[in-house]
Amino acid sequence: MNGTCTRLTACSYLVDPSGKKYPTLTANDKAGNIKYVDVNGDGRINADDKVRLGNSLPEWQYGGNVFVGWKDLDFSLSFQGVGHQRVLFNTDWIQPLKQQWGAVPSLVLGKFWSQHNSDAENAKAKYPRLTYTNTTNTYTGSDYWLFNGAYFRVKNITLGYTLPQKWMDKLTIRGLRIYASITDLPAISNYPKGWDPEIGGSSSDFLSTSFTFGANIKF
Repeated sequence: MNGTCTRLTACSYLVDPSGKKYPTLTANDKAGNIKYVDVNGDGRINADDKVRLGNSLPEWQYGGNVFVGWKDLDFSLSFQGVGHQRVLFNTDWIQPLKQQWGAVPSLVLGKFWSQHNSDAENAKAKYPRLTYTNTTNTYTGSDYWLFNGAYFRVKNITLGYTLPQKWMDKLTIRGLRIYASITDLPAISNYPKGWDPEIGGSSSDFLSTSFTFGANIKF
């Protein structure tokens, strides 16, 4: 690595199994943590190595409605979504033992680096080692945790049928339409399973799909 370390420039290194030395974000970095790139090549990882990774706001938003009628049948559909939004994984999705008594999120089970794994298993690990105390090294914002937050969701589908008027005349009513409706179908997105792009990362609420059956009667 280029650059020198002095008492005035905090510089921490870690040596990988091949013997290569590379700078780390903090002095207590360990194997299994995320590696950060020394962008400017000065031999240390700090704010000077930050680069622009994109915009957290969606580049575009869209939505629409479709209505089709044929004889006594009617069909409507509404949808919405956003395109290309750079989103950081929320630590609520990933961080284990967050409240010390908490469990490990199912998202990372069997996919994290561990000293109990073989070298081959660790080479395939998707997530860094589990830790509650070394959060700066692991959860500092970087492209490691970045994903495309675009999504598409069907907000409503409704299918209706208006009964023939000759039937209504026998019932002495002006009209009867029966319908079935589905609202807020699961979104198509890159969000972790169980998290909704419209709710956000830290909310304990969720957007549920609802089914409605009903009738419109005219007297």
